[in-house]
Amino acid sequence: MHEFPDEAVPVASAAAGSPPDADVLEIRARAADAILRPVSFKKAKPASTRRAPPLFERLLRYGPHAALAACLFGFAWMAGSYFSSPVRTIMPQGSVESAEVGRAAQKMAEEIRALKANVEAMHTAQSLSAKDGAAPM
Repeated sequence: MHEFPDEAVPVASAAAGSPPDADVLEIRARAADAILRPVSFKKAKPASTRRAPPLFERLLRYGPHAALAACLFGFAWMAGSYFSSPVRTIMPQGSVESAEVGRAAQKMAEEIRALKANVEAMHTAQSLSAKDGAAPM
C-alpha cells in the first residue's frame, strides 16, 4: 500500500448504491487523517547526565528572593547615607560659624574695654587740666 491515502480506493458502501459523493468524502477524510495524524514525540535525552547536588538546587530556588533582598538592603543603605550625611556636614559648619561669632564678640568686647579706658584717661586728663587752669597763680 502507498503512503498517500488520497488515492481512490473502492469502498464497499459505494457498490451498494451510495451516492457518488460518498467516495469523495471518504478520500478527503483519509487525507485529513494523514495530514492531522497524531504525532508521537520522543523525549529528548538531556545534554548532560550530571545533576546538581540537592543542596545547590534548593539554594537556587531562593536566588530571586536573595537578589531582591540585596537590592532592598542596598537601597536602604543609599537612602540612609543620603539623608544622614547633610546633617554631619552642616553641624561642623555651624560650629565653625558659632566659633567665629564668639571670637568676633570677644574681640569687640576687648576693643570696647580699651576705648572705655581711653575715654576715662581723657576725662581724668581733662579734669586735671581744668583744675590747673582754674587755680590762682
